[in-house]
Amino acid sequence: QAHRDWFTTMAEHNASLIHISGDDHRAVNTVYSFVHRSVLKYAVAPSAMEAYLILAAIAASFGAFVLYNMRRRTDPARALAFEFLLLVAIVPSITLTDTEHFLLAMPLVAYLLQHLFSAGKPRWLVALSIPVLFAYGGNWEDALGPLSALLIAHGVLGIGTIALLVLCTFLFLRSDKRAVIASKEQAP
Repeated sequence: QAHRDWFTTMAEHNASLIHISGDDHRAVNTVYSFVHRSVLKYAVAPSAMEAYLILAAIAASFGAFVLYNMRRRTDPARALAFEFLLLVAIVPSITLTDTEHFLLAMPLVAYLLQHLFSAGKPRWLVALSIPVLFAYGGNWEDALGPLSALLIAHGVLGIGTIALLVLCTFLFLRSDKRAVIASKEQAP
């Protein structure tokens, strides 16, 4: 009976992965809500099938990323570690969960900060990182007052997490490309 009650509670918790409107903001930070509100609301009504297709696209994109790394990687351990960090960081964006679980993306924040403080950083990185980091973790209710409720209603935490994932993936691919070029220059 306890297991059936747990399954029932979990099914109720994940009943609606797409937030459209209203005061219940549990699903506002999911990637499904972001994609629906920004693009798909003009074409389709929200449905479970839409969420499944978005999840399939995420899984296919991650699979393509792993295959790309398998073909080009110079350091398999480094690529595997980054892929693991991506998987862990995306979990709160694809499930209904509390905002505290978005802390799973903190290793990617450290990765981004490491790139920000490196000597060869591009100038555009600082300008792009500030809004991404603010969206990810800058919703301080005491400091922002009523603006905080607006950020919550629009799912800025989820948007910031997705932007952080994309930016860190770009930086990983860019740094991996630099390592390949450097190793080719050192070869006789």
